[in-house]
Amino acid sequence: MNRIGLPLLRISLLSSVYDRLPVPEEAAADTSLADLKAILDRDGIVVLPDFLPEPVFEAVRREFHAFDETHNHAEPDRHGTGVDWRHAAWNWANGDGGMPTIHDAVASNPVARRLIMHVLRAPVPPALRVNLQHLSLPPDRVDDRDVECVLHADRPFPCVKAFFLVEDCAVEDGAFVFAPGTHRLTQERLAFEHEFAVQYALQQEGRLDEVDPAFLERNRVTLDEAARRTLDVHPLSITGRRNTLIVANVCAFHARGPLTPGHSRSMIRMLCYDYQLPFYWKAIAGEPALQPMIPMLTSGALQPTSAF
Repeated sequence: MNRIGLPLLRISLLSSVYDRLPVPEEAAADTSLADLKAILDRDGIVVLPDFLPEPVFEAVRREFHAFDETHNHAEPDRHGTGVDWRHAAWNWANGDGGMPTIHDAVASNPVARRLIMHVLRAPVPPALRVNLQHLSLPPDRVDDRDVECVLHADRPFPCVKAFFLVEDCAVEDGAFVFAPGTHRLTQERLAFEHEFAVQYALQQEGRLDEVDPAFLERNRVTLDEAARRTLDVHPLSITGRRNTLIVANVCAFHARGPLTPGHSRSMIRMLCYDYQLPFYWKAIAGEPALQPMIPMLTSGALQPTSAF
């Protein structure tokens, strides 16, 4: 089905519907964000340094590190990548509490929420779920195995990753890598999605001898050099000082930058997975007989993709 172009029909349908969706009123009515929205539309990413007033940021930072030490789940050498993780998801809707400053200043921040809604064209709750993340690479390891460091797009339709930097994040600290402008669904992008779907399906079926090696990096299907040229993919490291907000449309190509030995990064992720699913998700999710269709309808190929 990938070879005959079923993913292209689905992606084109999604794009057509998305183009007709209104931006939620809360986001559309905030004219003070007009310049930032225009940058998001043009580049697919906005970076807001000095996002919070300094006293508020320092309170967020203290709260983050206190919870990082007491609540975060430790995963040394996560998935065999060499990178040590400490992380914890926080869902205010489930009654998770104990981080009032992060709740008020980050998870409930109106600027962050409205920029996210502008991209998704869907409402988000008053307080977004968050994930506290601290990644570090011991001096005796090399960050050369994680597939999330391979350039990829999360979905072939608008979706969001939003980060708040708790500490400075340089290239050596595994800064987010993003290719500006690659969030647009052009004819060239559609052609790539077709080829990607074919290569991805072959890989997932275990037919590795049939996968074009030009599309493989760390055993993950990615762009070949021809696609990088055709799609004008020029990845940049999105570095930032502490107290920086980053909102990105990860329909664009992106990756986690590799950590240098002895370096780390600390951030708060605002989780948007529940709000960026296609318009038909709820109808399908409520019908058990249709649930096998979900991976086909939400991924770049006929299988779901992982997301950094």
